[in-house]
Amino acid sequence: MIAKSFGWFRSDGAEDLAGVVRRLNRRTERGRRKLANDPVTRALLEAGIRRFQAMFSPVDDRDGQNANRHQTMPLESWLSRPAVMHEYERGNGSLPRQGDITLLRDRWDPHCNYIADLLSYGLWSHHSSLRIAQESAAIDSLMRATDLAGAVHRAAYLHMRSALGTPAFRLRLFATALSERAPQIRTALTETYSLVTGTWSDIYGRILKSRNLRLRPGVSLEEITILLTAADQGLMMRTLIDPNERIIDHERHRSLLGNLALALIIAYVDAGDGRSIEEMLDLLIRKSDSTKSTDSRT
Repeated sequence: MIAKSFGWFRSDGAEDLAGVVRRLNRRTERGRRKLANDPVTRALLEAGIRRFQAMFSPVDDRDGQNANRHQTMPLESWLSRPAVMHEYERGNGSLPRQGDITLLRDRWDPHCNYIADLLSYGLWSHHSSLRIAQESAAIDSLMRATDLAGAVHRAAYLHMRSALGTPAFRLRLFATALSERAPQIRTALTETYSLVTGTWSDIYGRILKSRNLRLRPGVSLEEITILLTAADQGLMMRTLIDPNERIIDHERHRSLLGNLALALIIAYVDAGDGRSIEEMLDLLIRKSDSTKSTDSRT
């Protein structure tokens, strides 16, 4: 699996959370890394993710209260220690579910460190683009498919469909709104964006190399990644506001993100002329002016 080469997994094949869960209350780096990969730590984080999902659920009534009451509650209340522990005890799959509130206090003190690590974990573990990156078939298709345009469209469509079905995007929007007054959250977002940008820049580089392509002068893989990430988030925001807008075509498995990705490939990949994108635009304008001049004489 391609993802293993990017350091998301330990030598035993398990996911390594040490680079994501960074605010644990341990004095040594060794102790922090060990606790980051403890099943109880992950179970507590997953409990927080479920609390966040429930926060935006219009029918959630697990606490026996009005289903819409929680939508007006601040994040700090919805993710309070008692609320997280209540969700933890409800359990999820094979993860641990027994313990008391000291599990949280021992790992994160103050509690804002838990919320910051929860955002980092949620944006990482539930970040749809990273999850698609972990699927070697999708990357292999971009590297080897005869129909590269079709492979790009499929990858972009799968990404947007997956992203809209996870809490990561809503979590990122919420975190962005809070980041101005919460340095821990701002740091968590910065670290996550850095991870996403670095990961996809490496993947895009591998794809270009596999097809013997190179970028035009003055542009970089990081720039492409930032542009696609920004466009992806903007398009998903539009889709959340109006699902009927023509951004995702489920019948044809296409999306505007795929169109943009193809446009960037056409603009940014050097066709062998060695020109920058500015020079290419200048050439296009000169050809257009020349055509107009010829047409005016006929």
